[in-house]
Amino acid sequence: MKDQNLITTFALATLLAAALPLGLAMASGGGGGGASGGGASGGGNGAGTNGQTLTINNDTNANAEYALAQTAITQQDYQSAVSHLNNVLVSQPNNPDVLNLMGFSKRKMGDQTAAMEYYDKALSLRPNHVGANEYLGELYLEMKLPAKAQERLNVLQQVCGSCEEYGELKEKIERYKATNG
Repeated sequence: MKDQNLITTFALATLLAAALPLGLAMASGGGGGGASGGGASGGGNGAGTNGQTLTINNDTNANAEYALAQTAITQQDYQSAVSHLNNVLVSQPNNPDVLNLMGFSKRKMGDQTAAMEYYDKALSLRPNHVGANEYLGELYLEMKLPAKAQERLNVLQQVCGSCEEYGELKEKIERYKATNG
């Protein structure tokens, strides 16, 4: 359900971006974590934007590529998502939402090093990015670094309280600790 909300939020943002005469920032009211039916955030298919500002740019081509990337992520076609996101990064190299989705896609493809680089860049641009904090926490769990994942959880608690991304990462950390002692 969270993933569908995310897709809906991004789809609406893309439509709004096409209608806006100038690049503006819009508060995202819904959305959530996962990037692929169970992907990024515990297996979801989307990038978390719950409660954060989503950068909207009046770049029709970039918006179309971004929408195609989101669709590819929903279909767990991460290679296609990376291709579309690379096209967006040409004109928006410092868009934390795009960088977060790229990190998510790279992580799902098994490239932890690249995923880390994209999450780090997204967080250097927007330290309170909900999705990037959640997904970086999940990456830390995959890397068997639960203390680092806990740091991301602490950031999420400060940024969004008990938002969906916080709840998902908390649950994954608890599961990790129960399984790994």
